[in-house]
Amino acid sequence: MDAKTASALGLRLLELEQRFESYCTLHEEELKEIRSTLKQLRAEMLALSRDESAPDDTQAETAPKASADEGESLDGLPILAL
Repeated sequence: MDAKTASALGLRLLELEQRFESYCTLHEEELKEIRSTLKQLRAEMLALSRDESAPDDTQAETAPKASADEGESLDGLPILAL
C-alpha cells in the first residue's frame, strides 16, 4: 500500500468517526427532547384526569374538546400517528 492510499484511508476513517460522533450527539439530544415532551404530556394528562374527576360545579373550563375524527389536537395542530 502506498502512502497516498494509506493517507486516503486514514482521512476516510477520520471523517466517518467524526460523522458517527455527530450522529450520536444528535441522537442523544433528540432522546432528551422526546423524554422531556413525554414528561410534559404525562403531567398534562394527569391534570386533565384530575379536572375531569372534580365535581362539576368546581370544574374549570378548559380548552374545547376535539373529536377523534377531526384529526387535530386541542391546540389546533395536526395529530401525528405513529
